[in-house]
Amino acid sequence: MSAKRGRTLIAPVLKEISSIPGTDLEDKGWSIAVHYRKVSPDAQTTLGPLLEKVRRKKEIRMFDGPAVAEIQLVPGWEKSLGLASLCRFLRFDPSGGRIVYAGDDENDGTAMRWAISRKGTALAVGIRPRVPGARVVSGPAALANAVRRIACLSGREEEEKKGAACR
Repeated sequence: MSAKRGRTLIAPVLKEISSIPGTDLEDKGWSIAVHYRKVSPDAQTTLGPLLEKVRRKKEIRMFDGPAVAEIQLVPGWEKSLGLASLCRFLRFDPSGGRIVYAGDDENDGTAMRWAISRKGTALAVGIRPRVPGARVVSGPAALANAVRRIACLSGREEEEKKGAACR
């Protein structure tokens, strides 16, 4: 199925969703993110059933995240595919622990599992997603510190050559 067909399939529901105050639809081409952080609790009672309508479409897959629902318009076009494609394009060998992936939603979980399967590191920001083998960090500041530690460990030899201490 093409992204255009997927979009057409759910267009009426998307129109209803976009009319709910506080929703923000982000069209990414191959997916649509429905951001609902600013939706009032009363309006959430309207939004929930509309998102369920989308979720029930067998041609569409939806991933949940913190105050966002990401609607995949093309089956199989998940972040793991993007990560694998990027590695191929860059001619980067991700095996042997050479890749780090961080994310905070269900769709990121596919890429985290892909990175872990290549002995890489996956960092889950917050309580989601629950991916076996992923290191959980509490938020953006903890993520930045974890990335610094990883960079320090992998770059220690270079830093020592330059005479700089890794902090």
